[in-house]
Amino acid sequence: MKNQDKIEKILVNYKELCNYCDNFYKSIKRLYSSQMKCKRKCFKCCELHTVCALEAYSMCNYLDKNNIHLKKEDLGSTYCALLKNDECILYPVRPLICRSHGVPMYFDNKNTILSSCIYNFKSVDWSCFPKNHVFDTYSVTQCLLKLNIAFCIATGNKKLINKRFTLKSLILRKIPKFL
Repeated sequence: MKNQDKIEKILVNYKELCNYCDNFYKSIKRLYSSQMKCKRKCFKCCELHTVCALEAYSMCNYLDKNNIHLKKEDLGSTYCALLKNDECILYPVRPLICRSHGVPMYFDNKNTILSSCIYNFKSVDWSCFPKNHVFDTYSVTQCLLKLNIAFCIATGNKKLINKRFTLKSLILRKIPKFL
C-alpha cells in the first residue's frame, strides 16, 4: 500500500472516531436534555490550546479547502484560539476533545465520573448513572494516539509523533508541512 493510500485510510479511521464522539454526544444530549445546558455560543469549556499532528493536519486541510485565511487579530484570546464571535471557526473539524465537552466522562481510570461542564448534570447521583452513558475518554484518547502515530509514520514525520501544535500556530499556518 502506498503512503498516500495509508494516509487516506488513517483519515477515514479518524473521521469514524470523530463520528463516534459526535454520536455519543448527540445520544446523551437527547437522553438528558433537561440536564444538559449546552447550546450554541456557549464556550465555557472551550479551553483547548494544542492538538496532535493528525488533528492539525485535518484542520489545516479544512482551512485550505475552504480558503479560510485568518489574521492574528481574528484569533480568540481568553478561551480557545478557534473562537470567533463566541463560535468555533473550525467546528466541522474540531478536535476530538471538543466533541465530548458537556457529557459525563470517566476520569482517573474509570473510577470517577464527572461532567466536563459545571452547568450540566447538577442534580445527578453519579453512583446511579448508567455506565454506558459515560464517555470513555481514555479509550478514545488511546485510539487518537495510535492513529496519530500511524499518520506521522505514513507521512515520514516520525519526529512529530509527540509534538503538539498550538491552535494559533495552526490557524496562522506556522506548522510543518506534513506531506
